Amino acid sequence: MDPSNPRFSTATRSAADVEPAPTDMASAAILLRRSSSLMIREFKNYKRSAAPSRFLFFRDGSWADFPPAVFDALREGFVAGKTAFELPVEGRPYFFDVLEMLQVDLETGTVNSIAWIDVDGRCFFPAVGVDERRIAALPNPEPEIECNPLGFWQEQSGESSDETSAISSLDQPRWPGAEAVRDGDKYFKIVEKLFLSGFRRFVPNTIVTSIHKCSQSGPLRASRLKAFRMHVEMTKAARGDANVRFGWYGASATEMATIVANGFGQPNNRNLASGARGVGVHLSDPHSPYLSSLSTDADASGERHMVLCRVIVGRPEKVEEWSGQYHPSSEEFDSGVDDIAHPTWYVVWTTHMNTHILPESIVSYKPSTMQPQGPPKSVNSARNPALDIWIPRLVEELGRCLPASSTAPMQMIYKQYMGRKISKRTFIRCVRSITGDKVLISTIKRMRGD
Repeated sequence: MDPSNPRFSTATRSAADVEPAPTDMASAAILLRRSSSLMIREFKNYKRSAAPSRFLFFRDGSWADFPPAVFDALREGFVAGKTAFELPVEGRPYFFDVLEMLQVDLETGTVNSIAWIDVDGRCFFPAVGVDERRIAALPNPEPEIECNPLGFWQEQSGESSDETSAISSLDQPRWPGAEAVRDGDKYFKIVEKLFLSGFRRFVPNTIVTSIHKCSQSGPLRASRLKAFRMHVEMTKAARGDANVRFGWYGASATEMATIVANGFGQPNNRNLASGARGVGVHLSDPHSPYLSSLSTDADASGERHMVLCRVIVGRPEKVEEWSGQYHPSSEEFDSGVDDIAHPTWYVVWTTHMNTHILPESIVSYKPSTMQPQGPPKSVNSARNPALDIWIPRLVEELGRCLPASSTAPMQMIYKQYMGRKISKRTFIRCVRSITGDKVLISTIKRMRGD
């Protein structure tokens, strides 16, 4: 361990030698506006820690041990690699962030510092003990998050509530924690326009059947919103810009209910037909919802579902396709992308998936030509062998002249076609949408030697 780091003791200190950290409450803001170097040290020292033998909390100016049952749950989460999770303590719901060394009371919004001592006697204490500090006083980043990153997301703080919120309450909501938005409402139109503008390039007959807005009320969802806001501020302090973006995530109706209720539970890289960039939660950029749809199946009614999320991208790094990477390659980066200049995929590592992703809206949709009982016969009908030989070469040639942001969707469409999941007609239409007729025609002529 680094003996110069004031947040951590040296490896030679024992549990009996621990002295509590200073209790200057005016310094508590350091936890929310730390330097980049301090954030790096936090992560490195967390990774160096062995399994905890004690977990402590700071209250009334002193440190105390958690009850045995709470310690067991905290230790289990720590050993499993979880850095943020929810846990009841004496009948009250709490949110724990191990990296930030914070414990948040979900009912009152107050915050206490936490610390631990590992089985080797090494002590991990914060530099400042936070005692019952309310996080409700944090700056609200909502205006910045909802600025206008999409070109037509024009919500303004001065508009009336009738214009900005048209949520209709349902007695039995489809997804508890998400409320249906009325068809024709301004919010509905904004989200629908964003979704269809990207989706209909590939499936022209797609229609939106419903839109639900994810509620941020209730203790658990409110805690996730607070955690998201805190990480926006901390990323901004470390990077100068939190780089909050919108991204699409495709999921089944069952998984969608789990996401709304409990957040993200696992990475989705194994579900992607193509384009996976490491082990993490992959979200397609706001103009490419079709990419995220390829990893989901229709439900019994023929509907598919997509959730629009806010994502803290921070400073991204390029991750190669099919990489086994599961964390930032260095302290300089926060997330992964397929292309730095024009990303089509955002990759949030699993350690951050419930602090850096905030579900916003659920879009349910259905192409009018969808046949939920099975794939269209035209897809599985006899294929022209000569065409199947020629197409791989075309895709290869196009890959040489297209930017990375276009080659990823091209490969996904190609694999869908070769797997007999889409027809030749749909494949050609998708290729034309990605490349444009000019590039496609010039490539075909070059291949033919014209």
